[in-house]
Amino acid sequence: MPDAVKAKTQQFTRRKSNLMKKADQLARLCHADLALIIRKNDRYYMYRSTDHDQWPPTITEIKESYPLPVNLLPRDFDKHNPESRQKLEQPLTATLEMAKFESSQDP
Repeated sequence: MPDAVKAKTQQFTRRKSNLMKKADQLARLCHADLALIIRKNDRYYMYRSTDHDQWPPTITEIKESYPLPVNLLPRDFDKHNPESRQKLEQPLTATLEMAKFESSQDP
């Protein structure tokens, strides 16, 4: 195997491992259900934070959920796209507003 190919393979393996570890940390620390699917060369690598048969939900279930899902694409992480930051922050802002509303309803 040429050095460049070997280096790319090692880089993928390291990054995949780090991403899986970060996904696990996020799920554990934030008590979130999380699913991560990676496909490379027709092989799938999956992380699921829960072992329930219903997890992860199907694409149809996600699209029909409420509140509506936030669907991010590579262009949403483009630093030169002014709408990117707004779209990335939108779910957090909505969550914070909902939390404020719910806490104001407590007796």
